[in-house]
Amino acid sequence: MLILSLGVPRSGTILVFNILREILTRQKVPFSSVNANYPETTAFLSQYDFSGNVLMHAHNLLPAVQTVLPRADVCAFFNYRDPRDVVVSMMRLHDYSFEKCIELTDISFDQFRSARRYPKVMLIPYAQLLGSTAEFIGRIAERLGYAISPEVVSQIREATSLDAHRRIMREVAGAEIEVQERRNPRRTLLESTTYFINDRHIQSGKPGRWRDELTKAQQQHATAHFLPLLRELDLKE
Repeated sequence: MLILSLGVPRSGTILVFNILREILTRQKVPFSSVNANYPETTAFLSQYDFSGNVLMHAHNLLPAVQTVLPRADVCAFFNYRDPRDVVVSMMRLHDYSFEKCIELTDISFDQFRSARRYPKVMLIPYAQLLGSTAEFIGRIAERLGYAISPEVVSQIREATSLDAHRRIMREVAGAEIEVQERRNPRRTLLESTTYFINDRHIQSGKPGRWRDELTKAQQQHATAHFLPLLRELDLKE
């Protein structure tokens, strides 16, 4: 089986990836993990022969992803959140400009609209995921074909909590666990090879943070820019 943890960047895709990883581990399902973005996603899928279980974290619903989605042995999840929060989080993680993050967020939500056209893709709104984590863990497991007990749901919730992920982030920053480098045009990030959490990964985790972290001018610009999308997502303006 190929399990795809996709979504708008900074919308809880790594949280869902680790929920998936915990479910598979507790079900004693052997699997390998891949953290791939363009062009790595396309390169991997062109070689993958579906002979084993793979849990892939990526962001974009590339043509190569759309090609494999109809397969019965492919399961996909796609996260999204308020685009203004996406802008703030990318600014803090990558040190990109406000304008650059607006542009990248537009591109990411084009991918969201593509994902929404596929009924087999489970859409996961970040704010609801945080507010009803246990419920989503159960639904995610069910989508994979597993019925898990409330006790196991509680264990997975604890293992993937904000505090647990912050601890992993500290271990990454201190090189206490195996890490790899992830480069972007502005900086190099250290990332866990198991959890795919980097040394700058966990920020506030708070929905609506754009109200506290953007300037008034940026708030007004972002709200005006994303207004059609906010209405499409039924989010407050």
